[in-house]
Formats: sequence, C-alpha cells, structure tokens
Amino acid sequence: MMIESEMPDRQKYQDSLSEIRAFYDAYYLLIEEGAVTDWPSFFGDPAYYSVQSASGRSANSRICDSFCDNKAMIIDRATAINATSLYEKRTLRHFLGTLKIISSEQEKFHTETSYLAIESVVDEPPAIFSVGKTYDVITRQNGKMLFERREVVYDHSSIRNSLVFPL
Repeated sequence: MMIESEMPDRQKYQDSLSEIRAFYDAYYLLIEEGAVTDWPSFFGDPAYYSVQSASGRSANSRICDSFCDNKAMIIDRATAINATSLYEKRTLRHFLGTLKIISSEQEKFHTETSYLAIESVVDEPPAIFSVGKTYDVITRQNGKMLFERREVVYDHSSIRNSLVFPL
C-alpha cells in the first residue's frame, strides 16, 4: 500500500486526469450506446487492443479472447460485430475505478484503471460480465486523445457467455 509521500504528484497530472477521464467516459458511452462501428475512432496509429485473463497475462501467454495488433484489425472487428446478428440482445454497463497515470512523456500517458462490466440480457437478471484492470497507453494526436495500446485484463478465469462488444 502506498503512503501519501510515495504517491505520484496528483497535482502535476490533474489537468490530464480530467481530460483522460472524459476520454474514457466518451469511450464507454459509445460502446454502451451500441455505436460499435465508431469504436475504432478511439484508436490512433499504431494501435493495439487485447482482452486477456490475468493468469494468461502473468504467464506471458499470447492467447487472448480478443486480439488486434493494428488499426485495420480493430476496424475489421468493429465491422464483424456490426454485421453479426447471431448474438442475443444485450447491454453492457461499465463502471470505472480509480484512474492512475503511471507515467507520462510529452503527449503519451501510461494509465491503469480497474473496471466492472455488468451485462443485461433480455429476460435475465443483470450479472457481472467482467471485472479487472486496463493497462493503456493514450496519446494526444492532432489535439485528440487516442489509444495507442489498450490491454484489458480480467480477474476471472473466463468470459461468461461470449465477448461480443469491446471492453
């Protein structure tokens, strides 16, 4: 546990924290509203996105539930989600924990935050879909915040049902 004197200078990052939190809010709002075809617009170039279990990450496994190592793959994933009608109607709601800026260099921020995603499927009670942490690299490109790298690492052993929408 960090004591107050060991905590990063929050004031130094205060403006950036507000801007990055607004970026995350816009990201999750887009997903929750089902505008998946616009999801790739949150990624810059280069781009990387993965969803993986914590045990897989700690074992340095390359096996992921979702893996895109460039923007074209992210666009393809969004197109496939939009074109697929084989999944049951569902809604995800995202709740973020404390946002931490681990480090920053010029217009690049390394962040970490915990998350909770609740899934609602028609005719079923809401259930915890996923809980874990994100490890992101966010860059400012042409005045806009974008993910350069987004690693979603869930704490449980597997994704309940299927991973249709991005986390």
